[in-house]
Amino acid sequence: MGVDYIKNREVFGQKLSKFQGVQFQLAEHYAKLEAARALVYKAAWMTDEYYRSGRFSRSEVVKSVSAVKWLGPTFAFDAIRDVATWFGAYGYSKDSLIEASVRGAFSYLMGAEGALNVMKQLLAREILGRDYA
Repeated sequence: MGVDYIKNREVFGQKLSKFQGVQFQLAEHYAKLEAARALVYKAAWMTDEYYRSGRFSRSEVVKSVSAVKWLGPTFAFDAIRDVATWFGAYGYSKDSLIEASVRGAFSYLMGAEGALNVMKQLLAREILGRDYA
């Protein structure tokens, strides 16, 4: 929705997509979301391998899954927030799917899948070792 919007919305006599600030936001969010997607696939693969063959330790799996559960919602919310900004007032209107997306993504920041600080704590504990965290 955001890409379609910036390609069609005109402001100050030109398409919103022509503004470098919007282009940079789009590029950054695309790269971050693709990185998060790759990390999800890695975590899923590691988890599968852990249960199938014991190829990875529990600690390695916890690190990978915790990283995903921290970065994914963070990156998603940042992207949705900027898309809402592109839409202006409509982006936070109750009639907008964008507003519903903002609320949905924010729920993950608040703890629907475990508070983000808990994920960071789990990640740090596995990196440092339980005796040091």
